[in-house]
Amino acid sequence: MRLAPSSIRAAILILVGWTLFGVLLGQQVYVLQAGKGPVGIWSHAMALQLDYCLLWALMTPVVLWLGRTFPLAAPRALRGRGFWWKAAVHLPASLACSMIVQVAHSTLLSRLFPSWFPRPSLSDIGRSVMFTADYGFILYWIVLLLGQSFDYMRSLEQAQVRQAELQEQVAEAQLQALRMQMHPHFLFNALNSIAELIHQDPSGAERMLTSLGELLRIYLRSSETQEISLAQEVDFLRRYLDIQKVRFEDRLAVQIDLRTGTLTAVVPSLILQPLVENAMLHGIADRERDGFVQIDAAVEGGSLALCVSDNGPGLGQRRDGPVVEGRGLGNTRRRLERLYGKRHDFSIVAVEGGGMCASIRIPLKQPAKGAPHAQDEDNRRR
Repeated sequence: MRLAPSSIRAAILILVGWTLFGVLLGQQVYVLQAGKGPVGIWSHAMALQLDYCLLWALMTPVVLWLGRTFPLAAPRALRGRGFWWKAAVHLPASLACSMIVQVAHSTLLSRLFPSWFPRPSLSDIGRSVMFTADYGFILYWIVLLLGQSFDYMRSLEQAQVRQAELQEQVAEAQLQALRMQMHPHFLFNALNSIAELIHQDPSGAERMLTSLGELLRIYLRSSETQEISLAQEVDFLRRYLDIQKVRFEDRLAVQIDLRTGTLTAVVPSLILQPLVENAMLHGIADRERDGFVQIDAAVEGGSLALCVSDNGPGLGQRRDGPVVEGRGLGNTRRRLERLYGKRHDFSIVAVEGGGMCASIRIPLKQPAKGAPHAQDEDNRRR
């Protein structure tokens, strides 16, 4: 049978601990009894105490097993029956362990060092057991309480690990729920746009449906991924803008400016689409012509800065009043909080000269090595 590494480490720790304790006791006995009797010799004092302590090292696993089998109650439960019942087990066990160690100690010394320690009689063994019972009793309870303390610390650490894993699972579930809320929100808005064109521009509505089908295929393919590269996000966004251009025709112009080092940066999936949708809904929808939306991305220090701006009426002249976060913007804010905590910034501010700018700043992160690119994955599926 193979011993687990943790068991080997525990055995070594027990052996070393008791050995050091025996050396300390042997030195103390030698100093107190120097030149007096058998234990007044340093080697004799060391043999006496090391033999006793190493026997306790052999007894320690038994004490620890008893402690795990009959664990003492927590301090707040000392008045309960459980504590006193378990204490009633440990009291006789401590006396029994003390007696066993002392009898083995007295017998073993005379066999290992017959010239130093004479063979004791039964009465000598009885007297030594009586005289050292309190000492052995104390050692038993010290070992027991130390073992209980280590077990409590280990269980507390395991509970903290389980709690951290649970919190991570809850956070992941919440993120997934936010993503799932965005599915119908985006889909209904796109279908409403198509419905508006069915009678006015049937061919345009058909093109929008075709583009929407392609867009949903890409989106569903990456629905399990919380973060993707900015290049993948922009590819998705371009397809979304193709749909909106059918609706807005010449009223909408879009410019995308991606600075050096941003294409491979990791961003939350579908993070730009709600910002662009908000810019078109509140900034472009009421314009008769020359609507403009710009998407910028730049690396600033250790952060990735994203900005979606429009040339709409801004805060002061909006027909629908100040900006109120709908589901899209609210989900965006909550997703960023879940993913990055205080390491992100999300704001919507007025732009000088008119219009609004929705800006996001998140930690700059590159995709894991070997992670497949969306386009590569798409080619493999085809």
